[in-house]
Amino acid sequence: MVMPFYNSMRSYLKLSLVGVNPTGNDDLVDVGENFTVTLSLQNIAPHPQIKFLNPRLQVQTTEFAALQGGDDNVVLPFDRDRLNRNEVANITLSMVATDNFKLFGIPGTDAAISEKILRVRPIADVDWAAFGRCYGNWEDFFHDIDPT
Repeated sequence: MVMPFYNSMRSYLKLSLVGVNPTGNDDLVDVGENFTVTLSLQNIAPHPQIKFLNPRLQVQTTEFAALQGGDDNVVLPFDRDRLNRNEVANITLSMVATDNFKLFGIPGTDAAISEKILRVRPIADVDWAAFGRCYGNWEDFFHDIDPT
């Protein structure tokens, strides 16, 4: 009973890649080059009382790219501390391509090879105060009123 509820709640956190921005002159990331990765997190809950607090991102780097500063498993905050329904939080990560980055392509071609640069997962706290508040349906009651 708990796991279906848990899986349902976490499915309301939609993580999306907004973009990868190399600092160089083209769209490719070269070995040793700094670049940024921007991600967004949206609360796609079907009900407005499902809200999340303290959204953050657990980041694990890979053999192909690292966070600037060298952390390879870190939890970082998004740019807002609350996600109401349909709201979006963003985070931009500063990265550097490592020596193992394989964007040199396939020999004899100009094709670049895409490599896994990040492994991430969103973390957020359910706003239990908002979730636990329950409003009943409006009810209309009628009674005869004597006009005299």
